[in-house]
Amino acid sequence: MFHDNNVQTFELGNRIIITDPTAKVCFSVNSEYYKKCDLNNNNNPISKILKEQRSIHKSYDTGINKIHSVYLFITRECNLSCSFCSMRSNVKSTDVYKQKLTSEQVKRKVIPFLKTVNPHRFIVSGGEPFTNTDLCQILNNLKENFPLSDISVQTNGLLLTEQVVQTIEKSVSRLEISTAHFEDKFDQLENILSTLKRYGIDSALSFVFNQNMDSLEKVLDIAEKYNADLLLNFISPDGSALDSNMKIMSSEEKLVVYEQIAQYILDKGYNNQKFADIFFQRVRAKTGCGALSSTIVIFPDGNMYPCHSLEIPELRIGNITEDPLKLNKRMKEIYCSKFSQSLFNVKLKEPCKKCQLRFVCGGFCGANQYHGIDCDCNLQKVLLVFDLLFFDANKTMLNNLENFTNYVKDKKYIGYLAN
Repeated sequence: MFHDNNVQTFELGNRIIITDPTAKVCFSVNSEYYKKCDLNNNNNPISKILKEQRSIHKSYDTGINKIHSVYLFITRECNLSCSFCSMRSNVKSTDVYKQKLTSEQVKRKVIPFLKTVNPHRFIVSGGEPFTNTDLCQILNNLKENFPLSDISVQTNGLLLTEQVVQTIEKSVSRLEISTAHFEDKFDQLENILSTLKRYGIDSALSFVFNQNMDSLEKVLDIAEKYNADLLLNFISPDGSALDSNMKIMSSEEKLVVYEQIAQYILDKGYNNQKFADIFFQRVRAKTGCGALSSTIVIFPDGNMYPCHSLEIPELRIGNITEDPLKLNKRMKEIYCSKFSQSLFNVKLKEPCKKCQLRFVCGGFCGANQYHGIDCDCNLQKVLLVFDLLFFDANKTMLNNLENFTNYVKDKKYIGYLAN
């Protein structure tokens, strides 16, 4: 056993999984090899690997004082009315719906504060961000002040024209386009992707599954054609879906969808390597999600929170109109508070205390925990077990997908889910 308080180990199949959640390090060794290794000797091979991995990941350690991602919701207005909208943008009669961030607010209030934390990544969203006529100027302001940061925009794509794309091409790294509403007009989606490709802007297709497999297969076809990322989502219990008590798919139902997608890709012989990200993830140790210490969410009214799904007083950091030093102080207080830690720190999360996978999963969603949603993380466990025990980095994506479909069909994950 390691004489290091930061190291957590557990046995999974014939492997010992070794993690240091603080350093975000995770690797595995054969169980028999682990038992024979003299862990009291600091120069043993496993300790050397741990030291090397810690050194590699040290530069990525964000900590309380380092923000990695900023979600900038610049409007709640939307030209669609999705019943499951997490921002409740389908509820158009409220005063909140009219709130918007202006380019002047971003320039004079948001950017001065963000310069104190220097984030790596911006996600500009809404509502539909292109309904905010200041969007292009906001993107230009962000790029001018954070030239090395990645800037992406989440959009439904309906307001995208070649003129708009031309205006934002130098400011944005990627457009993430929701796709379910293109069901009867996939030609329009292809025209958008073709335009983005001409201007050198990366694209990702976001799909919310709602018993619409035919549409999902069509989106897979388009993603293959344009070498686009595909982000698979399911209706989650927040926003309007929570308000209207919409049915949420179980892990077992979602796993069926994953198997069908994998089989479809195999049958088609698709070779878009980005499809691998749907199923396979590089496993890293973690103590929680970004809301624990590395994410800031700014809403259209200027209020700031650590989680985009929990716009509640207990987690309110402050407002962009306030002094940046005051906001920084309050941000650290929020991240370190007992309330926040109980929701986002996997070491303290009640639903996760007995799960051996908690330090490679990051824990049950804090927003779901707050709303009293039953913990159903079997899908995440199934995917993690495959990544840890069955994924072969020396094989092709299609080979690994074939292994994945057999893994699911034969239920090879049974026996790991109870731990």
